[in-house]
Formats: sequence, C-alpha cells, structure tokens
Amino acid sequence: MYVFQITLVVVVYAFFHRDQLRAVLSDLPGLLTFTGNLPIGGISPAAFHSWTLATEEQFYLLWPAFLLVAMRLSRPRLSAAVLLLVIQVTSLVGAIVLTSISPPWAFYSLPTRAWQLALGGLLALVAFSVTGLVCAFRSSSRTPRTVCCCGRIAISAR
Repeated sequence: MYVFQITLVVVVYAFFHRDQLRAVLSDLPGLLTFTGNLPIGGISPAAFHSWTLATEEQFYLLWPAFLLVAMRLSRPRLSAAVLLLVIQVTSLVGAIVLTSISPPWAFYSLPTRAWQLALGGLLALVAFSVTGLVCAFRSSSRTPRTVCCCGRIAISAR
C-alpha cells in the first residue's frame, strides 16, 4: 500500500495538474494511517474506496489484543469463542441501531463491521474444534482435499 501511494504521488507530480497533486497529498495521511473510514481520516471521494482496507487494518491491530486476553484465561478456546460471540452480538446490534441514526457511520466503521469479522473467527474456531471435520481433511480421501483446494482458489481469487 505504501509503495502504491508513493508511486501515485510521483506519477501525479510528473503527469497531472498541481490541483490533483494537492488532492492526492491531502489524502495521504488518511490512506497511510488506515483511518480513511473515520471522520478524522478526511479522505476525498476519489480515494474513499480505501475505507475497506482501513476497516480491515484496524481489526488486525485490535485482534491480537483480543487473542491475548483469551489466551490468558483458563480455557483459551472457549474464552475466544465467548469473546467472539460478544463482539459479534454487540457489533451487530450497534450496526442495526446506527443504521437509522447515522447510515454512513453504520456502514463504514469498524465497530459496526466487527460482527462480520468475528463471525469468520467464530466459524474458524468451530471448524477446528469439530474433530470429525479436522479428521476428514487429514484423511487420504480426495474429496476433502478437492474441497479444500477449491476453497483456497476461491479465497485467492478475491
């Protein structure tokens, strides 16, 4: 991302009008700090597509802290599942409530998007906790491996 932003500044400086350069330079702080989805980010409409990256990076900054809390408790896997469930429910309720109050904040903010990320984490925990599923993917059968490869292709095609 940083290399792209530097390249963008160089290209705009070399080939575009100075007004475009000012616009790109004014977007840089929000883009480089991944705060483009927040009111403090101040991203212009031309660069606002980066809100998804900002939301994702904010999650990745907070996620290790949540995992550390869960790992310190007596039953780490159960603690992580409960924590994920609490995040999921709280975030989903917040998204529903904020949708009528402030639709942009409900759509673009991490607190109202965290339920989706928590759902993915919860599904991963459940999938690896179910012994049959883990054993099925370790078996010599071709079907689970084919399903796994198709999943990997689908994820990387994103």
